[in-house]
Amino acid sequence: MWRGSVIVFSMSLLFVWWLTGDRLILINDEGTFLSQAARIARGEVLYRDIFGLTGPLCYWLLAVLFKLFGISMQTAHSVLAAEMAALTTLVFLITKRLSDETSGFIAAFAFLAFNAADPGMMAINHRWDADTYAILGVYAIWRSRPALGGFLLALSFWATPVMGITALAGAGAAWLIGQPVLRVVAGGAAGALAGTAALWATGGLQGFIDGLLWARANYSGANRMAYGEVVGGYGALFGDAAGAELGFRALLVFGLTISAWLPVLSGLLILKSRDRNLLFLGVCGSSMILGMSPRFDIGHLIFAAPLFYPIAASFLQKARWTILPVGAVGALFLFSAVINRMGLVEVETPVGTVRTEAGAAELTRFLVANVKPGEKLFAYPYVPIVYLVTGEGK
Repeated sequence: MWRGSVIVFSMSLLFVWWLTGDRLILINDEGTFLSQAARIARGEVLYRDIFGLTGPLCYWLLAVLFKLFGISMQTAHSVLAAEMAALTTLVFLITKRLSDETSGFIAAFAFLAFNAADPGMMAINHRWDADTYAILGVYAIWRSRPALGGFLLALSFWATPVMGITALAGAGAAWLIGQPVLRVVAGGAAGALAGTAALWATGGLQGFIDGLLWARANYSGANRMAYGEVVGGYGALFGDAAGAELGFRALLVFGLTISAWLPVLSGLLILKSRDRNLLFLGVCGSSMILGMSPRFDIGHLIFAAPLFYPIAASFLQKARWTILPVGAVGALFLFSAVINRMGLVEVETPVGTVRTEAGAAELTRFLVANVKPGEKLFAYPYVPIVYLVTGEGK
């Protein structure tokens, strides 16, 4: 019964770990979470001593692991590998229950391939944390564990507060599949109280509230992006391509923009089938799109897309011909991820050996050689990862 799930989880875990375990990306939001988690691990308090733009769960989880296993990229990326493996397995399980095991394997492969190809996506991010808890919660409700589902949805709020939208949607939509709404709410209330108590105990509750108010006043207006928007425009994805290259670029754009067109396709399929299970998953998935507010660009919609993979894949039994194009594009993206990983170079740092691109390796070596642990360096907010690789926390 569990053989397929074990295969999907273990293979996804090993692949993502191989891909990202020691990978360093200099310009990325990941550095914020890693550098600040290192400060928490050595005794500073989130929202009191450290500014946190989002919920505390990502910071706290990393800080605990840093405390237990030491500060390193490998320690941090064990979280990423586990979360991506869990999400891939959930895509498999949901699709399998909606359709069949073959469709589940195809959906899982597509989900992992389309996400793994972009190094910027395969990084620590509060959104992956929130996705993992939210979809675990949705699955728990769907599988008749409403209180557990509500609790897990509450955890998604503590990872990314705007995911409270999905917590409410999951509770409200539970009636569509005959699950007791009040039990979902009770589980959510328990999760909300647990997080509030933890913030109060650490002395960061007021700072967390102040941070939410600051974000509401300052973040949303400056970061609005339309649904499906691409930084630089869609024209930049095609460039000056013509002939055969134009066809190749079209395949790439097909995969790169899946997070925008897959929810639309899934919505049409739900309307056609009128299946309550699909409707429940669609409502929860749509709420995750709303949870991307105010940024609905392609890059952020990726975090809202996981539930739409099983919805679309549940129709593969009726359209087996789609396996070939989806598999071909997925294989292309997976190959791209492997090639990118093979091109990384090793750099020795105070937090262990890391792999990064050649240009970043040169800068990292310079920083490691010239900035000693304890010396002052200002890199926030664009390259805060250098705090970590130059010896923060050592």
